[in-house]
Amino acid sequence: MMKQMSWRAAVLCGFLGLAPFAAPALAADEAPKPIIEQGALDLLKKMSDTLKAANAIELSITDFREVPSSQGQMITLATTADITAERPNKFRAEAVVNGAETSFIYDGKTFTALDKAKNLYVSGEIGADKMETFFQKLAEARGIEFSVADFLSSDPYAIFSKGLTNAYDVGTATIDGVTTEHLVFAAKGLEWQLWIDPATNLPRLFTVIYNDVPREPRFLVSFRSWNLKATPAADSFTFTPPKDATAIGFLPAGTP
Repeated sequence: MMKQMSWRAAVLCGFLGLAPFAAPALAADEAPKPIIEQGALDLLKKMSDTLKAANAIELSITDFREVPSSQGQMITLATTADITAERPNKFRAEAVVNGAETSFIYDGKTFTALDKAKNLYVSGEIGADKMETFFQKLAEARGIEFSVADFLSSDPYAIFSKGLTNAYDVGTATIDGVTTEHLVFAAKGLEWQLWIDPATNLPRLFTVIYNDVPREPRFLVSFRSWNLKATPAADSFTFTPPKDATAIGFLPAGTP
């Protein structure tokens, strides 16, 4: 969603006395063989089943996403968000997208985005009986994507395990004082990694590389908190326009 280790990483590992995970050396004309470890799949399944069992979820994230700039170089956009999702098809995110406070609300029928600073909002109907259908239609019709979409689907394991060509456990890693299992996966055009807390079966970090897209853009999601026993208020997924707010129309998907 793994590239050859950079010289800086190699030097650092040597300086610290660390041994980077590596496959056996290959001949120049020998392609690496796929690695599918059942242990990695089992950890992925435990995470997925834990998320799937929750009727309502609250989570906080920090998201870093690479996009091409008008100058042709990749720039990294940062987003923080507090998210509430209720099965089968309700979603709300209170986000700060590159400094702009924005609300995203879906009540099962209508999606609304509100720019709080400009007091502008846009709404549109999206029929979806499941969370993944909502995210898919939103991306296709409006070009809006959420990095946590697959984690909130009705069957995360079915999505994450589809078409895997690599799945293996690198070992443990400590993130913010929490010991996690570092898992590496690959599918066609995609390389991705997960750091899962085995005590809770919840992800702490998620990275993706799109290696079938020019410049191989990537994103990283840091999961700051999870609540799988959330009890959203009745109006959590209801949008009421703020005073003097102006409704505008969606731009076509793909518009700069």
